[in-house]
Amino acid sequence: MLNEHLQQHNGGPAIAIVVSDFNQQPESVLSTLQSLASDAPLLDKLKVFVLADYDRDQQTPLQAQLPWRDASVENRATVINALMQENDQAWWILVDAGTTFTSSGLLCAVMKMIETPEACAVFGDEVTLHAQAGAHLAFRPDFSLDYLLTCPAATSRNWLFNREKALEVGGFDPVHAQAIELDLILRMIEGPGYTEFAHSCEPMIISPLWQAQENYDQARTVQRHLHVRGYPGSKVHALESGLYRIDYGHADQPLVSILVTSQDQLETLLPCVESVLENTTYPHYEILICDNNSQSAQTTQWLATIESMQSERIRIVRHEQALSPSALLNSAAEHALGDYLVMLDSHALIIQQDWLNHLLNHALRPEVGVVGAKLISTDGNVVQAGIIIGLNGTAATVTASDIAGSASDAQRLETDQNYSAVSGSCLMIRKSVHEEVQGLDEHLFPLHFNDVDLCLKTRSTGHLVVWTPHAIVALRPNNAQSDAEALDFATRALYHRWLHYMAWDPAYNKNLTLTDSFVAQSNPQLSWRPLTHRPLPVVLALPCNHEAAGNRISTALQSLSAEREADGIISHAPLPFVEIARLSPDTVVIQGPVNESLIASINAIKDHTNAWVAYDLPHYPAYAEIDKGAAPLATVQASLRHGLARADLITVPTTALAELLEGSHPNVQVIETRLAPEPWRNLQSQRQTRPRPRVGWVGTAAETGDLLILSEVIKALADRVEWVIMGPCTRWLRPYIHELRSPVEGTLFPGTLASLNLDLVLAPAESNLINTSKSPVALLEFGACGFPVICSDVLSVPQDLPVTRVENETNAWVSAIKQHIDQLDECARKGDALRQAVVDNWMLEADHLQAWRDAWLKG
Repeated sequence: MLNEHLQQHNGGPAIAIVVSDFNQQPESVLSTLQSLASDAPLLDKLKVFVLADYDRDQQTPLQAQLPWRDASVENRATVINALMQENDQAWWILVDAGTTFTSSGLLCAVMKMIETPEACAVFGDEVTLHAQAGAHLAFRPDFSLDYLLTCPAATSRNWLFNREKALEVGGFDPVHAQAIELDLILRMIEGPGYTEFAHSCEPMIISPLWQAQENYDQARTVQRHLHVRGYPGSKVHALESGLYRIDYGHADQPLVSILVTSQDQLETLLPCVESVLENTTYPHYEILICDNNSQSAQTTQWLATIESMQSERIRIVRHEQALSPSALLNSAAEHALGDYLVMLDSHALIIQQDWLNHLLNHALRPEVGVVGAKLISTDGNVVQAGIIIGLNGTAATVTASDIAGSASDAQRLETDQNYSAVSGSCLMIRKSVHEEVQGLDEHLFPLHFNDVDLCLKTRSTGHLVVWTPHAIVALRPNNAQSDAEALDFATRALYHRWLHYMAWDPAYNKNLTLTDSFVAQSNPQLSWRPLTHRPLPVVLALPCNHEAAGNRISTALQSLSAEREADGIISHAPLPFVEIARLSPDTVVIQGPVNESLIASINAIKDHTNAWVAYDLPHYPAYAEIDKGAAPLATVQASLRHGLARADLITVPTTALAELLEGSHPNVQVIETRLAPEPWRNLQSQRQTRPRPRVGWVGTAAETGDLLILSEVIKALADRVEWVIMGPCTRWLRPYIHELRSPVEGTLFPGTLASLNLDLVLAPAESNLINTSKSPVALLEFGACGFPVICSDVLSVPQDLPVTRVENETNAWVSAIKQHIDQLDECARKGDALRQAVVDNWMLEADHLQAWRDAWLKG
């Protein structure tokens, strides 16, 4: 469907790829060119220009074969500008020889170009190569101005530039020969035609990790850019790590109000206040201690002493009634005299004399609304370095351990950058912005996530949120107990107000999981989402396992996807709600036990998205009468009735199961379980391979009770047959078993089952609600292998399946088995008849998909 979408847009935009080789390595040029062959749908739209400084009089054979043009590092920009004038490719990218393109990266970038045709440029993620550590995935955040300026070597290379937008600002500038891409990006920002820089969240190129080295052209164009933006006193400081620290050179020194809250714990408050007074060199600040009705004599006496001093440096704001932390800080802000506010946690310790200077360095920029500091533990570890919205289901801080293992991300701990939120433990905000966004939300976020909400409200006014590693504050441990009910309330408030940021935080990357910080998503179906134009309804299935129950919905969804009826996503791992929201599914199909987690997930989906929720019940849940670890039957029935009340639909495999759910839900539909044709249609098994007939049982740990029905049968016929078991087996039966196989699941199961070469298979079942109402899928699987079947008569067996049903009595089982093994040719014919019935009537063919289509695809 990607190709079809490209064709609808004339095959996609034309792209010029400029490959530079100034190291006399034509083999590297060839590697770059060969990597483009993987982008077959785009080949007609690609044009490659090779720039090199080869000696035409002494060319190697390979150099002679390359269509290269004379250029050098110094005049490359001029040569490219001339090419852009002479050629009309809409997008231009510069790469060094040896840089290779991934198999899908350029295609995804083209999809982003189609989506954002007016963007000034498109940049992608990359794979970086390390001499010792090998390859690493470098998943970039969306465009971050501060990250670009302080770490340009990692953020400004291999962009796809909009030709028209580039020419509008004069193209590449040879004056900054070693930083022509960075310089063009900055001039685009400065120009009147700036729109956006679009981010394609897919690794596009593979190249060596950027090297930490001084680049005068980078520093010079950053300095030029700062002057253009109105910072004539700014300075760009090159750091040893190859990064930059920018001093904006502000002349203003406004009054800063430092807001600290207190409630009795003087042993916590006092070191914080003393550290501010002793270690802050910035002269214009005041400390406001907002007291939350402290009662301890020690604290009240100290506060009274401070008040009696009538100092302009430190003031007390008292409250006779206890307030929430948000209300307390809002009250302090109202009493503050400063133009800038700093919310400082009472557990903080100021350890750096110029900490306020570093915060003001960004806060005084008119485009910045909030600035956060690097927070370290008392032993020096980074514990808060910005906040990722949506991480761990809500919002979580970035720590050193989160990105310590990634060389491509490690520099984020050392560079200024834009986050969606920073920690309220040390947060500076312009007072006018604080008033514009009406401060902290005392109602929805009285305690938890009030800093996140404040930052996101600030972003919504068009201001940047900046995190700087150069303002360093220590944070002592806080052992305060969290209120689970308050946390749940704040979580639901985050969903309600900021779900978009939770799902797609621009400071993060959709290829990274939201369950673990800066860890790549292991399920490609969750991250590889190239159909951004959503030509098909998106259906997310959450099967309970890889066995028959889970295969019931995963097989159906895979078939719908193959028929181009749905864009199907399957996750066998449970997904937190924010991961579900990130996928924006039109339909969510859920299996699994009806517990608090599942109920919360369904409620969140219904409360905060427009998705249709279908719950599939492959069999009746276990209950205490048959499973000592399960809940009583009445409790199970109540959980089904109340827990699934908000699901739009419940699907079940049998009429018997639907009858058990009568009155539990208004919309219960029967959709029979069928087998996927691909693994089951052409299975081959052998018969009569041993002197004695091979008779088997296949089951799971949950079905060991069923196997016990055959205990005396197995003993009685031990000298007549070879007993084969695939699954768990009690130790007292093992002496009678000829062959014991470990159970398998997933794609290996069909072939493994057929390889048992059984002459007869038994399907005993205890008489209980689970067995009397469950799907006959196991009988279908046996039939697909050509195995004749004897089963308990308690099972719900369709009339068109030729199997032998017997009562759960030893004599009945022994008699039926003997009838089969005494006439093995007739037994084989029964297996053939069952196989034919399964192939003819129980494969999930296109015409059988209609029921699933109607259940899942709405509108």
